Amino acid sequence: MSKFILLIKGGSPDDSNRDEIMGNWKSWVGGLREKSVLEDMGAFEENGKNITGSDKTVSDYVAEVGGYMIINSDSLDSATEIAKGSPSLTLGGSVGVHPIQDMGL
Repeated sequence: MSKFILLIKGGSPDDSNRDEIMGNWKSWVGGLREKSVLEDMGAFEENGKNITGSDKTVSDYVAEVGGYMIINSDSLDSATEIAKGSPSLTLGGSVGVHPIQDMGL
C-alpha cells in the first residue's frame, strides 16, 4: 500500500444544504475508516501565512485548498477512484490526488 494525499478545493455547502452535505461527508469518511483506507484528514482555516524567497518575506495567505485527506491505496488509479466519492464534487469542487513520496528522513 502507498500513501496518497487528496487536496480538496471548493465545494462548500450553503445554509440550505449544509446538513445534507455534512451527512454525505460523514457517510463517505465512515466508509473509508471502515475499510482502513483513511489515515488522516483535516480542514484548513481561511487565513494563514505565506513565506517566500531567501529573504523569508511573510504575507497573508488565503488557501485555495480547503482541506486534505491522507489515504492508503494500491495505486494512483485506485486512489483516484476513491477521490471520486468526495461530496465536494457534487458542489462544483475539485480533488487533487497526489502520491506521497517517502523521503526516508
